[in-house]
Amino acid sequence: MKSYSKLSVFQTFLILLLGLQMQRCSGEAPHSNPLDPLSPKYDPRGALEGVCTRLYDPQEPIPDAEVHLFPLSPSSMRRQWQTQTDSRGRFQFTALPPDSYLVVVRKDAFAPDSQRVILQPRETRQVQFSLDALPVLKTIQFNTGHLLLNTPDGAEQYLIQVFVALEDPDRNLDIDSVWCRNDELQVQFPLIPNEDHSEWNVDMPLDNLPVTDPEAYLGKPFFVDVYSTANSEVHQSRFGPYFLIRFLPTQIALEFPKNDTTVAAPITFRWRNPNPPPFPYVYQIEINQFISVGEFVTRRVKNVTSDSSLTFNLPLPVGRYFWAVILFDHFGNWTRSKDETFTLIPSR
Repeated sequence: MKSYSKLSVFQTFLILLLGLQMQRCSGEAPHSNPLDPLSPKYDPRGALEGVCTRLYDPQEPIPDAEVHLFPLSPSSMRRQWQTQTDSRGRFQFTALPPDSYLVVVRKDAFAPDSQRVILQPRETRQVQFSLDALPVLKTIQFNTGHLLLNTPDGAEQYLIQVFVALEDPDRNLDIDSVWCRNDELQVQFPLIPNEDHSEWNVDMPLDNLPVTDPEAYLGKPFFVDVYSTANSEVHQSRFGPYFLIRFLPTQIALEFPKNDTTVAAPITFRWRNPNPPPFPYVYQIEINQFISVGEFVTRRVKNVTSDSSLTFNLPLPVGRYFWAVILFDHFGNWTRSKDETFTLIPSR
């Protein structure tokens, strides 16, 4: 029993000595594991991968979109990366230092989008972008109008006439509003949509605007701002500038028939233009038949070149009518006479 006790003490001494030696060797061992943050081979850089698709189903990929990456830490503010999406809408950034980043995706005809991401050491971060297609301008018309009102004082009215046809590649109902603006004159007014929001128009009287002088609008830049909403975000698209060329203050006087006179077919309409414009123009004769209160049927004779008369040889139903003469220039600007009335009776 005594010898066993001595051997146990010796063994214990050897174990302690070996432990101290191993501890000394372990403290001096190099950090060779590349996953060890203290190793000289340790690489903390990570990667950012993503995909860019259209907003609405079937969420088709968007190729060739620009992807910009901006670090947000103060020490890295001057660095940035850029790439493009491939044919599947995918993109990738590699060898990125751990940091907070701003990712911005842009593509013509789409609203840009951005995300903030935090990239941890050796992390591969996944992000996804869904871009909203912006409205496309198909047609736009800027014209002026002038009309003589059927009032005892012979009042006249000037108009700005705007027509815009739009197409949103996602859906037209994303288009919320359309505004016409002239920043120099501090004038703005909304356009009115049709049912599916593909066409917007307005006939805006100058009397309803802060600036009522027609000459003040000529040569001043107009812009059309289109506002669309997707994913609870409002995007603005601006088109322009557009310019008004002229107003037509010509006052056309109707001579026959008028004052509810009684006539029989064929009718020779006569008018007088005391100040014919010095540029090319044509007339349009508008003949309206009363049907009921607020309801009438309109017939138009376009591209009339005579400055004084037109004989209407097509058959017209008997009844009460009102008519007017409209002068158009080649740009679509127009001026309209007062309305005059007549009653058509059967021919003898």
